[in-house]
Amino acid sequence: MVKAKRKSLGKMKTTAILAYLIVTGFLASASTWYAAADGSSTNGTQTLPWGVLYSVTNSNPHLQPGDTVLFKSGTFDCLESDALTYGYDKLLVFRKAGTASSKITYRPETLWGFTFNGGLVLPNAASNLIIRDFKISYSGFTNRAITNYAGYALGINAFSVGSSIMHNLIENCGHPGIGSWSGTSGKYIAGNIIRFVGFDDWDLRDGSPAGSGMYLQQSASNPEALIKGNISYFNYTTGMKAYGNQNINGFNFTENIVAETHEGGIFYHQDQVDSEGFQMRSNYVWNGDSGLRIGYQLGNANPSNAVIIGNYVVDTNIAISIVDDWKFVTLTNNIFANPYRRHIFSLGVTEDSGSNIATHTMFGNRYYAGDYTGFGTNSFQIMEAQKTLLEWKSETTEDFDAVLTVGNPGTTDVRIFNPSTDANFVHVAVFNWPTNSTTTVNLSAYFPSGAILDIYDAQDIPNAYTNAIFGGSTVTLDLTRTNRATMLGTFSSAGAWGGFDPRFRAFVVHRRYPAYSTANSATVGRISVR
Repeated sequence: MVKAKRKSLGKMKTTAILAYLIVTGFLASASTWYAAADGSSTNGTQTLPWGVLYSVTNSNPHLQPGDTVLFKSGTFDCLESDALTYGYDKLLVFRKAGTASSKITYRPETLWGFTFNGGLVLPNAASNLIIRDFKISYSGFTNRAITNYAGYALGINAFSVGSSIMHNLIENCGHPGIGSWSGTSGKYIAGNIIRFVGFDDWDLRDGSPAGSGMYLQQSASNPEALIKGNISYFNYTTGMKAYGNQNINGFNFTENIVAETHEGGIFYHQDQVDSEGFQMRSNYVWNGDSGLRIGYQLGNANPSNAVIIGNYVVDTNIAISIVDDWKFVTLTNNIFANPYRRHIFSLGVTEDSGSNIATHTMFGNRYYAGDYTGFGTNSFQIMEAQKTLLEWKSETTEDFDAVLTVGNPGTTDVRIFNPSTDANFVHVAVFNWPTNSTTTVNLSAYFPSGAILDIYDAQDIPNAYTNAIFGGSTVTLDLTRTNRATMLGTFSSAGAWGGFDPRFRAFVVHRRYPAYSTANSATVGRISVR
C-alpha cells in the first residue's frame, strides 16, 4: 500500500513538473505548419493545411514565435483594405507577431511557388516576422495611365518592428514595391526582385509618376537598416529610395542591382533635417536618369558623413549627383560611366552647398564619358558650372588620382555575391561592354560540388533558363537571352518594358531547397517530451 502511494505521489510530481515546463515553455520547440490557398483546417498539417487567413490571424492559438508556416503551391486573392495604406485595397493584413529572438517565418514550399494576388501589409501588431520567397503581384493591373493609384495593390508595406523581407518576387503592383516606414526598428530587406512598379505612363505625364521599387524611412533612434542584394528594375520612378521629412539615419545600401528605372537608381534625401550614417557600398547600377542621387535642391540643414564606396554606376544622364549642403562625404573606389554624353558628376547644385565641397574625401574613382558633346565637353559640374578634370581636382581639393576616359570601359566586369544570409542564393551583375555572348563565373566559394543549381536571367524570373549539377568550379552564363517577363497593363511605347541593355545583365543562382519534412513537427501542446 505504501509503495502504491509513493508511486502515485511520484506520478503526480512528474505531472506537475511537466505542467510547469509546458506553461513556462522550457520544453517548447519550434514547429512547422502548412497553409494553402484552399486550406480550411485548424490542423495545419501538410494534408490538412490551414487557410491563408487563419495562418496570419492573431486568433490562431497554435502558431507561436519561432514557428514556420509553409505555403503549398497556389494563388491567394487578397481582398482586404487597411487604413495604414492610405486607401489601398486588395491586401492581406498580417496580425500575428513573433519575438526579436524567435521570429515567425512565412514562406512557400518552393521558391516563388506561392502567389499573393494583391499586396501584403505588416501593421504594428505584426512584429518580428520573416516574409520570404513569395511571388507578390496584382493581376488587376490593367492601366498604367492613371494618377489616382490608391485603389491598386502595392507590394509589401511594413509598419512593424523587427521584420525581414527576403527573396520575394514583387511585380506589377502599385507604389511602392516595398514600403517600410519611420516607426520600424532597423530593417533587413535582402535578395528581393522588384519590377514593373507604378502608375502614370511616362509619355502621358498627366500627373506625377509614382512607382518606387522601394520607399523607405527610418527614425534616428533606430539601428542600422541593411538593404542588401536586391534587384530592382523598370519601375516608374526610383529603383530604391530612402526619403522623408523626419530623421532617416542609418541606411546601408549594399550590393543591390538597379536597372532601367525612370527617375533615379538609388536615391537618398532628407527634407530640411540633419542626416547621418548613410552608406552606398558596392551597388551595381545601369540606369537612364540618375544613377546615385544624394539630396534634392532644397537647401537642407547639415547632412553629413555619407559613405559611397565601391559602386559601379552607368547612367545615360548623370551617374552621380550630391546636393543639399552635404559635408564630409567619403567617395572612394567607384566607377562612374555615362556612355551617352560627357556629363558624369554633379556636385553642390545649390549655392548653400558650396562651402561644404572641400570637406569631402574622394580618391580612387574612375570616370568614363561618352564622346557625344551635345551637352557640353566637360564631365564635371560644380555649382551648376561645367568643370574640366583639372578644375574638378583643384576646386574639390580631392579626387587627386581620379582617371577620366573619354569612351566606355572595354572589358567585361563581373560582380558575384551572396545577397542575403541565406547561402543558397548568389546574385551576379555583368557589365558586358564588349557584348560577349557568354561569361564564366567561378562559384566554388559559394556552393559545394554536387549542388543542384537553378540559374535565372533576372529579366525572365521566375523561369530558370537552365539547371545543372554543380561541378565544383565554374558555370557559364548566357548574355544574349531575349526572353523576358511580361509587364501587365496598357501603356505607350515609351512606357513599355523592352529588356535590359545588351551591355548589362543580372542573374540569380539558386541552390534548390533541401526537402522539407512532410510530417508536422508540432505535437499536442507544442511539447515534445523525450
